[in-house]
Amino acid sequence: MADRPANTKSPLEIPLRLLILMPVYEDWASAAEVCRRIDCSFSAARPVELHVILINDGSRTPSQPAFESIQLKVIEGISVLELHRNLGHQRAIAIGLAYVAAHLAADGVLVMDADGEDPPEQIPDLIREAERERLSAVVFAERGRRVEGWMFQVFYFFYRVLHYLLTGRKIRVGNFSFLPWNLLQSLITYPELWNHYAAAVLQSRLPRRMTRLDRGARIQGKSKMRFVDLVMHGMSALFAYHDLVSTRLLFGNFILILISGAIILALMGGRGIAALSTPGTVAIAILMIVGQFSTLSLLAIFLAVMNRSSYQFLPARDYVHFVRGLSRITSRQPLGEKPILEHDPKP
Repeated sequence: MADRPANTKSPLEIPLRLLILMPVYEDWASAAEVCRRIDCSFSAARPVELHVILINDGSRTPSQPAFESIQLKVIEGISVLELHRNLGHQRAIAIGLAYVAAHLAADGVLVMDADGEDPPEQIPDLIREAERERLSAVVFAERGRRVEGWMFQVFYFFYRVLHYLLTGRKIRVGNFSFLPWNLLQSLITYPELWNHYAAAVLQSRLPRRMTRLDRGARIQGKSKMRFVDLVMHGMSALFAYHDLVSTRLLFGNFILILISGAIILALMGGRGIAALSTPGTVAIAILMIVGQFSTLSLLAIFLAVMNRSSYQFLPARDYVHFVRGLSRITSRQPLGEKPILEHDPKP
């Protein structure tokens, strides 16, 4: 995408240059359907130069067959950024953002999932909100109605409570967002991006806005994330606030110790050590021990997540170790007829 020439057209007449970034792992059929729906989501009322980049997060199945029959009307082309290994969708997003910042140019990057849970039909809503902000703030889709099963929603509720207690912030967003190009270069210098995209944006204090949008349903199949992966994903979000979370965990455990001691002393009263044998005192002591054990367990898990990032990974510097190259798999024009992408396939 070359720099746009100077002109006297109104902002709405100038094509918006947009890159859509989606991590994919062994789900090319869903990714192809999402691309088809993206292509149908834009009208002639808002001209765009649109290119989709799918981040192949270590898939072993080929991507090309899923896109052989797709017909593009708006999307200029679909490309695949090949990674050397599976990293997980959050780290794949970090690599993708660093790569496009180094090799491409646009007005903004739209980050979304490729399974249909981020409805492509909502992309114009994100763009309108971003343009209201003059492309100066990250715009997240604040999730309203969710369509997951009851078990997921129960666990998610308790995780939201835990996240609020440990950080003082409510969870309202996922990956689905519009990132202005002028903020991208700043974001990729944050090590927290390696673990969690949305949390890194919040921790970076970059200007941001939210627009309320309902979450969609998966196009096919089930999520390939195991329970352990979901837990580590949640803890990775907390890692972005590691200073705050560590302090709250240690302080909370200290308070529990003081409360335990005060309650036991109060129950003992003037009866001496014999009071410790009463059922009520024993039950309370056990509860306090369990509370302290739970707090220390959370701290241990959190330290384990921190250990995963003991090497200060900087996406802007280190992404090259994971990228194999970028290749176009489909386009409306023959490759090279229109210089939309300018990149070095072997960075």
